[in-house]
Amino acid sequence: MQMEDVMGNAPATNAETLRLALEDDAEAIDVQLTMPRDTARLVLQLIEAQQKGGAVVVPVQSEFTPNEAATILEVSRPQVYKLIDQGRLECRMVGTHRRIPAASVTAFLAEQHAAQRRAMAELTRLSNELGLAE
Repeated sequence: MQMEDVMGNAPATNAETLRLALEDDAEAIDVQLTMPRDTARLVLQLIEAQQKGGAVVVPVQSEFTPNEAATILEVSRPQVYKLIDQGRLECRMVGTHRRIPAASVTAFLAEQHAAQRRAMAELTRLSNELGLAE
């Protein structure tokens, strides 16, 4: 992915500044960048996700094919079609092909993560209630 894709409307010098800084083999780099507020929020989200050890997906396109969505969601392509048919993922038709908005994929992931957190909280509660946690 090109840095310009991430930086949005930020000056092109930001990308060049980062490229030059990354040419050095140092473990850490010290650079100052000027960027739009939305880009800064995105960078903050990337840093926070990396600190938590999570994977980060930054889509450049606004839509995904069912295959791309399946890869991101870590499910099979038929499962993506099933989610579309159930109305859990939005899609639009491009001729005979389906395109899934990136926002729909992101919302589904957030919904899945929230459900996982609720399930873990319930398991923890039950474990404590039964005296299984030590």
